[in-house]
Amino acid sequence: MFSNAKIWLDTSALLPVVAETLIEAPEHRLQTELLRATVESGVALYVTDGVIEELRFHFERCLAYLHAGSEWDGEVPFVFSAYMLAGRDERLFADWLTNFRGDLNPERDIEDYLEARFSIKRSDLKSVADEADIRLRSAVSELFRRKHPANNAKGRAGRNRRQWEGRSDRLAAHDVESAVGIIQLRRKSSSALGYEAWWLTLDKTAFKLGGWLKQQLGRDAPHTPALSPDYLSQMLRLGPLRRTTAETARLPLVVDVTRLESVPPALIQAAREKRAAMSGYDEVRIRREVRDELFRIRTTMKAGQDYSTQVRDSVTSSIKIGRPSRG
Repeated sequence: MFSNAKIWLDTSALLPVVAETLIEAPEHRLQTELLRATVESGVALYVTDGVIEELRFHFERCLAYLHAGSEWDGEVPFVFSAYMLAGRDERLFADWLTNFRGDLNPERDIEDYLEARFSIKRSDLKSVADEADIRLRSAVSELFRRKHPANNAKGRAGRNRRQWEGRSDRLAAHDVESAVGIIQLRRKSSSALGYEAWWLTLDKTAFKLGGWLKQQLGRDAPHTPALSPDYLSQMLRLGPLRRTTAETARLPLVVDVTRLESVPPALIQAAREKRAAMSGYDEVRIRREVRDELFRIRTTMKAGQDYSTQVRDSVTSSIKIGRPSRG
């Protein structure tokens, strides 16, 4: 099924990979292992310019949150949440971000990082998407505009409202480019063995696309190109992998991002207080104590809740355009 496949990664699928660099033991970086196994299986990985832009914007949101403090209006950005959950010193966060981008040309830096670390190359789909039938483009656009509604700016005034609406339009356009572009690629290169072009994402809206298109276009509507990390992992275990049992066993049956969940503001403050209380101790011990303290608090606050669902929601919401001080 994935022989000679090409997979475009959504921002929601890349944010956990970025956050996993905070996990000290490489064997516990499940998303990273999944991408490595995918490339070794002969699959080509890509991102669009829009995804690179969204990653840059997410990093900027993290810095904005760091500087805004208690004045921040909205959710804690995902990558900053993961950083704090790892017990790190927030005063070093800006320096840590330089692992992924600098100040002069951040989008080029992100592109270089993705290719060097994960063999992910930039490949836009806009020109391909523009060739699609207007009915298809309109239907896909309508669904993703509902995901990024301009009326989220309700109550905001003047410049902030215009910025929000403009950002929502760009996010929707990025989703449409990926979805429609991959559908077009499938139409141009059909195979008896199955589709070769896919869209790796955690975005729940993407998985609603197939049903939505049937409603809008009828029974001849194309299937959604959305592919979940869970399904990709299963296919790699069953498909083109030729590796030892030990290597295959490292591929997760279910991709687990629960360790990277979004941290509520109350936990951010708890991390700060615990770190201050441990001042003077070795940094390795401080990180461990902070992580343990946050784990105890989270267990009390969220016992019995579905962590996997929470994480998927936090990842996708964190790229939607954060509430200015985005996906």
